[in-house]
Amino acid sequence: MESLARVRPMGCDFELEVPERDRGLFQGRAYEPMSTALFRMACARADVVLDLGAHIGYYALLAASTAPSASVVAVEPPQADLDVLRRNVGAIENVRVVAAAFGTAAGTARPAVKRAPADGPGSAEGPATADDGDVPVVGLADLDLPDGGNLVVRLDLAGRELAALSALESALTRFEDVRVLVRVDPAALTAEGSGPDELVDLLRSHGLRTFVLDEDARAWRELADGRGWSTLRDPAQAANLYCVPASSCTTVAAVLHSSGLGGAER
Repeated sequence: MESLARVRPMGCDFELEVPERDRGLFQGRAYEPMSTALFRMACARADVVLDLGAHIGYYALLAASTAPSASVVAVEPPQADLDVLRRNVGAIENVRVVAAAFGTAAGTARPAVKRAPADGPGSAEGPATADDGDVPVVGLADLDLPDGGNLVVRLDLAGRELAALSALESALTRFEDVRVLVRVDPAALTAEGSGPDELVDLLRSHGLRTFVLDEDARAWRELADGRGWSTLRDPAQAANLYCVPASSCTTVAAVLHSSGLGGAER
């Protein structure tokens, strides 16, 4: 098993164990700073946070830290990351770990093959292989989500995000407000028989506006109607996509004539 290091991610008030090779991703700089900021903002008003593909638990812990009164459900199959996830969650009361993959209905399935990205933590023991055997699968009904008005969903499922969104359809319509952060890995989606443009179209069909996040520049670009993943400068590059209901999202542009905010500008 790969050695682990206990770190306090930059800008966070919690610690977690991470693969030693990923120590610098959390301590040397803020981890996924744009995604972290938006996810934290969404969780601040959430009643339920659903982390599908929780891996070692960074976003689940971020949700628990930001919204201690919210119900956080972290779903991760019984592979290499699950033990680390459980240790990281520990005794946090509002986080529930579900040892399974997520799908349309309960049963079993072959595990998705995880690809450890260059800019994010992968499995603590390496990717799943064909010899890992089937893993249990839970559907939405099995998660027994509590009632509430605001739902935040994070998806990082090694290319199986479209199937997960289809399985989440009733939740996306049941909650009054839904925010989604989804990892889009074009190679993984293609390997699973879909593609990033299909994923973007499915999210739009649920009335969501989609924004591609640039973590290094701390910027975003909207994939508005007629603009798909293939229009990006590097459509093969994986990135996070932040999605908000079109009915409650307004874009405002401001032109400032000075470095401060005052006078007529304020």
